[in-house]
Amino acid sequence: MSKVRTDTIAAVATPPGRSAISLIRVSGPAAFEVLNKVFKTGGKKTFPLPHCAYYGSIIEPASGLIADKVLVTTFVAPHSYTGENLVEISTHGNMVVVSKVLQLVLQNGARAAEPGEFTRRAFINGKMDLLEVEAVAQLLSADSMTQARLALNQLDGLPSQFVSRIRGRLLDHLVQLEASLNFPEDAIEAIDEHILANELKKIVAELRIFAENARNGSMVAGGLKIALLGRPNSGKSSIMNYMLGRERAIVTEIAGTTRDTLEESLMIGNYAIKLIDTAGLRKPGDRIEEIGIERTRRAVDEAFALVGVFDGSSYPDADD
Repeated sequence: MSKVRTDTIAAVATPPGRSAISLIRVSGPAAFEVLNKVFKTGGKKTFPLPHCAYYGSIIEPASGLIADKVLVTTFVAPHSYTGENLVEISTHGNMVVVSKVLQLVLQNGARAAEPGEFTRRAFINGKMDLLEVEAVAQLLSADSMTQARLALNQLDGLPSQFVSRIRGRLLDHLVQLEASLNFPEDAIEAIDEHILANELKKIVAELRIFAENARNGSMVAGGLKIALLGRPNSGKSSIMNYMLGRERAIVTEIAGTTRDTLEESLMIGNYAIKLIDTAGLRKPGDRIEEIGIERTRRAVDEAFALVGVFDGSSYPDADD
């Protein structure tokens, strides 16, 4: 814990590859001292002033050679993402240049950050709670704007605020109840049992709605699972291929071609969908088909919605 709070870390914050700009983040008590060793401003502005942007050069201290022309943005603790002194270095997006700039930062007082360490420091320093930390990961992995908006609401602290309000109300009721039981001689007004019961029922109802919304939100965040169901050779794989726009599932005239569940992602409007092609439902002919049908039933349990597929060229039978 002490190590997390006392040393200074650095890492590339943007994905690898060529781009117009890449970003290197430096956080910790010595962030400004590290930058002073390798950064020279292009003007007369004092470095570092809080929440300012500086144009200048990253240099090799020993030789004075320029590694890159950069824009440096400063954030003074506690007003930063991590709650520490923090510097963001915007470099040109060539990995040769980015690697050199990061190397100079690491050689002059910073260490390489561990995966997720900037967000971990934000949590330790009280800049976000666990729900907001989870929201950061969800936002970064979002496949649709619907998923991104759910993550942004969580990152904005809305679920945390709700939980905090519920906790406050419960504590108020608990304090009143304990006071009336422990200090009856102080003429503390007794709690009306009916009023308390009604208040608790309201809280339970609100929590149920919250839990249901959280469950639905979790489904959306992970991609809505839609399973295609039907007897063998009813056209499930053909529908999957059509919706994906490519030949993902094997299609033949032989019933039972699909022995396992196939899962693929696609976008429908603003929603990320996980489409699942399943083994046909019928009495299994062998152990392999039996395992496939077991996985189909598992997919049914996990799916947000089920789509029944029927062969229109024949009458429904017992398998349908």
